[in-house]
Amino acid sequence: TAQSVAFHFEFANTNPYRWYRYRSNQPRSGNNNGGIASIVQLMTWEHSPTAPPEGFTLSKTSVILNESGTTDTVTIVLDAPPSGSVTFNIVSADIGEVTVAPSPISFTNADWNTPQTITFTGVNDTIIDGTQTTSVTFSIIAVAGGDDAAWFNVPNQTVTVTTTDNDVAGFTLNKVVATVSESGTTDTIIVSLNAQPNSNVVLNAVSADTNE
Repeated sequence: TAQSVAFHFEFANTNPYRWYRYRSNQPRSGNNNGGIASIVQLMTWEHSPTAPPEGFTLSKTSVILNESGTTDTVTIVLDAPPSGSVTFNIVSADIGEVTVAPSPISFTNADWNTPQTITFTGVNDTIIDGTQTTSVTFSIIAVAGGDDAAWFNVPNQTVTVTTTDNDVAGFTLNKVVATVSESGTTDTIIVSLNAQPNSNVVLNAVSADTNE
C-alpha cells in the first residue's frame, strides 16, 4: 500500500556555503510506516558544498602615474562571503609619490561580491628624483563574525605604482641684458634653479671680455 511521507527542511544558515540538514518529520508508527520511515532515514544527510577559500582579488597589480596629479583605479572584491564583515587597510609606502583613497574599506555578507574602487593619485613635488616605484599594500585589519577568524590568514597583496617625474633640470635668469658703464656702474642678474636638485649645483659666470 502506497503511503506518503512529509519532509521538513531545516536550514542552519542562509549562507549557501554553510551547512544545512534535511530530515523527515514522519514518525514511526506500525510496521509498514516504520519501514518507510527507515527508508527515509537512509535518505537523511547533511550537505556542505565546497566553499571557495577566503581571499580577495585585485583588478590589477601595477599602475602608472605622473607627478602632475594623474589618477588610476584598482578594484577589490572578496572571493568568498564572510559571515560578518572584513575590513581592509590600503597603505602607500610613500605618500610623497602616490596617495590612495578611500581607506579603510569594509565588505559584509551582503556586498562581498560587489567590487569596490580605490583611486591612486600621483603627487607633485619640486625635486628632480626621476621615475619612482612605490608599493601600495592591501591588508585585512579587522573581521566581525563568529567564524571569520580564518580571514586573518589571508596574505597581503600589493600594487606596484610607477610615478614618472615632471621636473626638468635647468635654471632661469631674470633678464638677459645687463647695462653697465666704464665708470664702474653695476647691474645685477638673478639666477634660480627650475627644480630642487638632489645635491648641490654650482654655476659659473664667465665674461667673454674682462676688459669691458
